[in-house]
Amino acid sequence: MTAEIADFSDTSLIGQRRARSLAGARRRSGMVRIARIVLLTVMVALALNAALQLLLAGGPQPELPTVELTGGERIVNPRFIGRDENGQSFVLTALTAARRGGGLSAIADLDTPSLDYALLAADANRASQVLAATGVFNETEQSLFLRQDVELTTRSGYVLNAHSALIRLNEGVITGEEGVYGDAPWGAVRASRFELHDDGRRIVLENGVRTRLYMDDEAGDAP
Repeated sequence: MTAEIADFSDTSLIGQRRARSLAGARRRSGMVRIARIVLLTVMVALALNAALQLLLAGGPQPELPTVELTGGERIVNPRFIGRDENGQSFVLTALTAARRGGGLSAIADLDTPSLDYALLAADANRASQVLAATGVFNETEQSLFLRQDVELTTRSGYVLNAHSALIRLNEGVITGEEGVYGDAPWGAVRASRFELHDDGRRIVLENGVRTRLYMDDEAGDAP
């Protein structure tokens, strides 16, 4: 009888390879578990540190000063100089000016603005001036909107008071839509709307116009 002996060499090699692969997988799995433990430990340490910082900062805090934001840069004693379409010089000044849009806008809010059309002229004492509590200056459109206690003094001797006024500097025209009253060289005036042209030498009064004429003997005692 002839006996056959099987060759198991190939099966043994496959088993060894599988064993090595399994050992490598176990090592990698162990490294992943260690990394997870280290990460979890770091996260717990960070959380404990944050909680400790909150506990230490829980005491009384110093009060911070209150800052009023204006929305733009504030300029003290600003001065804007230009000319109207007739070549007449004007100078716009104020106590302060705050430009809108973080200082990038051409629009500025003015505190106690005043306008002098002839500040640079020889006879500055007769220059027209416009005063108000507040104003908005649009440098692009060359316009000035005045609000609150508007007072206008013209070359021709008018002293007018209005609730508001819009000045188109490039045209040299002043208009008001909320009423006006004041004194004229010949008496007193009151109207719902007004326009001033030619640096105040020509005045147009409209809607509900009332005037009072002073005689020569009563002009000095008139209120």
